[in-house]
Amino acid sequence: MTITSRADDAFFGEQVTIGVTGYLVNGASQTGTTLIIDGGTGSIHKGQTFSVAGVSGTYTVLSVTNPASTDATFGTHVTTVKLTEALASSPADDAALTFDTTHVLPPHLVTKSVTLVNSSDTDIKIGNSGMASVNHGFKLVAGAGITIDVSDTGTIFVSSSADKVLSIIGS
Repeated sequence: MTITSRADDAFFGEQVTIGVTGYLVNGASQTGTTLIIDGGTGSIHKGQTFSVAGVSGTYTVLSVTNPASTDATFGTHVTTVKLTEALASSPADDAALTFDTTHVLPPHLVTKSVTLVNSSDTDIKIGNSGMASVNHGFKLVAGAGITIDVSDTGTIFVSSSADKVLSIIGS
């Protein structure tokens, strides 16, 4: 996730890449609830689900570690992903990670409003329930934006095709 600006703790601006791509396992024979990875584009954050090539099951991100932080909620330059459950088997070196294209936005305490801008060339669905589908929400058409008065973005879900970008600005 790219933090584009931060005036104080009550203001944030960032871009979320939906369905992050290109992340690979960094080193064979990994086991347990920690996975070292490399490569990739887009943010990985707590609550995202993904699969690992050659390993059965779907895994949920508990936290990420990157060069600037440890056990973060989200990160762009992720080196380690902590999982909520152990890997079913050891992945091969350079096994691909495939992230779900529906996930909750990274949590932020918003004191006034949040503006969502669809920076992609296709529509994005935004809603407040249902990981697999957006049940109570709206569609943000390509290039459009909307400002919403909210108290916490941790309950907003986004669904779109992989590698689409949503810009978020809040205060």
